[in-house]
Amino acid sequence: MIQVRLSRAMAVTMLVFAAGILAGVGPACAEGRARIPWMGSRIDAMARSAETHKPVLVDVWASWCAPCKVMDARTFGHPRIIVASDLFVTLRVNADADDGFATRYGANILPTTLFLDHDGRLLGKISGVIGPTDLSEVMERILTGYEDYLKHVQHPDEPASQLEVASYLLRIGNTAGAVSVLRRHLEQLQKEAGRDPGQVEVAELKLAASLVADGRSGQAVSILHRLSTSATSLNVQGNALYGLVRAQRARGEILKAERAMQRLKQEFPELAAGLNEAR
Repeated sequence: MIQVRLSRAMAVTMLVFAAGILAGVGPACAEGRARIPWMGSRIDAMARSAETHKPVLVDVWASWCAPCKVMDARTFGHPRIIVASDLFVTLRVNADADDGFATRYGANILPTTLFLDHDGRLLGKISGVIGPTDLSEVMERILTGYEDYLKHVQHPDEPASQLEVASYLLRIGNTAGAVSVLRRHLEQLQKEAGRDPGQVEVAELKLAASLVADGRSGQAVSILHRLSTSATSLNVQGNALYGLVRAQRARGEILKAERAMQRLKQEFPELAAGLNEAR
């Protein structure tokens, strides 16, 4: 999930800018300027999203929040964002008036920008102030493949659709969401009688890779270690060993990572070369 942190200098700049806005000057007060048509009702926003097949862009704010006013003027008031917002259903939620919503989505840093689908499933989350260029890039990522995501998310029990949804979530940076979908995918495959063990191993490999991407390398290590030694497919073994080196490095387990790397060099030299280039 996307997180944004401000340097101290940037934070001071934002507070000074906010003071100007609060005093009644700056972009937020420009008369006749185009604005994002924010909706105020969650129910209506979700209904419009379902009707238009557009994702929901949510601004979680509070009246006392100075950075929220900066975000409103500097980012949501930017022409590029105003134009791009037409491809979204835009919803503004007051965190004080609807603390249940803020709690549900972990909006404990204001402002928080959320991207949801029509059923309220979380696609992306940005904590803190983000500039128009960065937000524009996030909006573009959310939109790319969203139509296909909608088709597949309606079939949560179909293995192929589960993989497509997980792939979309990974592309937009929602690694936690992808892990959740891939866990369900793996559990479903394991319950099916007569399922090819190779397919289960591939599903385990995908889950482990997503766990590493989500910063949960510890949970991935045991899966990757087992697959690297006992998978029925050499391709899965090699990729599991590759992932094991990365996971152990991420955990600071340098000696274990070096031992896995030596084995990778001996058994899968091409993968080892690629890993060295990626460092």
